[in-house]
Amino acid sequence: MISSHIALSIVMPAFNEENRLSSTLDEFSQWVNQNLDINIELIIVNDGSTDKTEAVVQSYIIKYNWIKLINTTHVGMMNAIVTGIKNAKYDLIGTLEADSPVHPKYFISFLTYMDENDIVIGSRFLGKEVIGKSLMRRIISKMNSLLFTFLFACPIKDPQISFRLYRKTCIQKILPILSLKHDGLKSSEIAVKAHSLGFKLKEIPVDYTHNIDSKAVPGGIRAIKVTVLATLALFQLWFQSIKEYRDGVIPFCPVYSKIFIDYIIGK
Repeated sequence: MISSHIALSIVMPAFNEENRLSSTLDEFSQWVNQNLDINIELIIVNDGSTDKTEAVVQSYIIKYNWIKLINTTHVGMMNAIVTGIKNAKYDLIGTLEADSPVHPKYFISFLTYMDENDIVIGSRFLGKEVIGKSLMRRIISKMNSLLFTFLFACPIKDPQISFRLYRKTCIQKILPILSLKHDGLKSSEIAVKAHSLGFKLKEIPVDYTHNIDSKAVPGGIRAIKVTVLATLALFQLWFQSIKEYRDGVIPFCPVYSKIFIDYIIGK
């Protein structure tokens, strides 16, 4: 049941989004106006943009006092999201991308699961529609999902989607032990760390509209390079999780292959 006194901090990273941000913020403000019983703060983290992203955000801050802006140097989308999470004031923290591939209305349905869960994650692989994604991108996403579910016992099929709702007490315990250098795989690492710490995760199907100009997933030859690096980072996370379990950083080992794990940690 949704409480009548809900407050949400929602983090949106933005890198060179001057051409798309206005439509996203118009959609978001319309959604806010439809849910006036919920206290909402939108934290936009400008990830070192070199275009007029900051100016666009400032023009909306003048109109809406629930929008906040944080400027950072350009590191990557997940680094920007982490920065926003650390500055969130409410106990429930949502995250979504600047091109809004998932409508913010799903945060309302996510709230119904927060009494029994610590993280609710949107999923593109549980039956809802994915619009605008090429066959190649679909194959890459599916392969990443299959590899993740093969390597990790974490009950999530879409570990890379950014549309999530966190309980602050949960994510505050996870952020200090994130260790992957690969910015793009931090979404997967958060899910793995949450599972290994005993937090409860719930995956909910969402409609997803892919933008061909998305900054999160490049196209062409670069997409192949990014995919290879992400795959290597996923294996790094696998080995790293075993080491962290051995060293007592995490209480439960979140990976499969127990015989190999026991051999690695010397049992």
